[in-house]
Amino acid sequence: MSQFAKLFEFTDIGQVLVKLDDGDDGPEVRTYFVPDGLGVCSIAMTFKPD
Repeated sequence: MSQFAKLFEFTDIGQVLVKLDDGDDGPEVRTYFVPDGLGVCSIAMTFKPD
């Protein structure tokens, strides 16, 4: 079974979760993190066929 998520720990920014998922526009890699003074934020990178 392949992994669908990976948790990274950084001394300066803390935990970062990277997750493979199916987004509204197709497959995506989504990154979750918590910047100082903010709540949970996420960035999605989607892949579309050429």
